[in-house]
Amino acid sequence: MLKSAGYDVLESCDGLDALDHLRNMPSPPALVLTDVMMPRMTGPQLAVQIEAMMPGVRLLYMSGYSDQILGPLDGTLRSFIAKPFRRQHLILRIREALLGRSEPA
Repeated sequence: MLKSAGYDVLESCDGLDALDHLRNMPSPPALVLTDVMMPRMTGPQLAVQIEAMMPGVRLLYMSGYSDQILGPLDGTLRSFIAKPFRRQHLILRIREALLGRSEPA
């Protein structure tokens, strides 16, 4: 979905794999899209690690669970999209996250 929308995408199988990819990037990504629940590391745990490694990287969480499990989002660096979602809604939420908006999904 994202590649066909013109985004460069680096896929990871879980949070630890994502951290390995991020450590090897020459510069921080514009955005990290992560599921809230993943094997070996949750999305919020990944976010803490990313913030320590690359402050200011924007995050977009996705989940089939309620956004209530995340607690309050900080309003500037983290956003949320509920599953299931349509392609156009995901693209919209990515654009909003890149612009620093975090309206409820």
